[in-house]
Amino acid sequence: MAKKTDLSLRISKVRAMFCGDDNRKFALELGISEQLASSICTGNKPAGDGTLNKVLNAFPRVSKAWLFLGEGDMLRPESTLNANHVGNAAIGNSVSGDIVQVENKHKQEKSDVDRLITLLENKDRQIDRLIALLEERYSKAE
Repeated sequence: MAKKTDLSLRISKVRAMFCGDDNRKFALELGISEQLASSICTGNKPAGDGTLNKVLNAFPRVSKAWLFLGEGDMLRPESTLNANHVGNAAIGNSVSGDIVQVENKHKQEKSDVDRLITLLENKDRQIDRLIALLEERYSKAE
């Protein structure tokens, strides 16, 4: 088995984000065989420019500089998407990628909210203890 290259790792990340690591779905999106898609992602077969361009056409949010060179962010800002990427496949891929991002953001926000709730509960307990101490102190003073 060949060692995964940086490029094959980047392509694997695209497959994971937009296809949930489903090699069959990824191959269908690119219009290549499942075997070829798998071989590219595992590093057994290098991806040519044609395949990389298929990735960019199938998943227009993916940054060309990131895919080809590993530079910058994986996803382009939505404002940089150009009109020739607007088609049913592009919209579907963009939406599925957005759903994954929203789900990940939701999980992180839920984790943040849970952490804040715990902190607030701890503060409430501290306040209750202080009130009890003050009540005890003032009841003795009377």
